[in-house]
Amino acid sequence: MADLVEGACGQARRLARELTAAGYPVLNEVVLDRVVVGFGSAERAADAVARVRAVGVSVGGTRWHGRPAMCLRVGIRRCTDEQLATIVRLVCAGE
Repeated sequence: MADLVEGACGQARRLARELTAAGYPVLNEVVLDRVVVGFGSAERAADAVARVRAVGVSVGGTRWHGRPAMCLRVGIRRCTDEQLATIVRLVCAGE
């Protein structure tokens, strides 16, 4: 079980690094399996959520300290490397 949890947390940290490298602010300290990504508007966040939802990960719109954001949950099943790359590509597709 520890390997599953650590693997999911590692994938979340990797996703956070890749989104940051793509120019998106990660608003939370990624310590578990969740990544909160900031957007300039609620509309942009909602568009990203709609695109990413197709990957099959847990995703939703939220607000983080008043900022529009998207919350991604990698989950205990973990995302594959291909899914992570697809998530980053889909988030960036709105630009």
